[in-house]
Amino acid sequence: MPVRHWLKEKNIELISIDKLKLVSNSNRSKSDHGVSCIYVKQYVQTKEVNYLKGISKEKYFEMTGL
Repeated sequence: MPVRHWLKEKNIELISIDKLKLVSNSNRSKSDHGVSCIYVKQYVQTKEVNYLKGISKEKYFEMTGL
């Protein structure tokens, strides 16, 4: 379930959604606002695709993936 958020990086971990876990998020380094985060059901095993963060360009092409 992708979600767009406007949280600072230090605040995203504080969000708790019943029966879901945060598995990936993307934040901007030059802005106070975040970009996206992905929550999945607690029992789902995932692996974040970290190389995708390296190809993102802030405010032009931003993404996160599993």
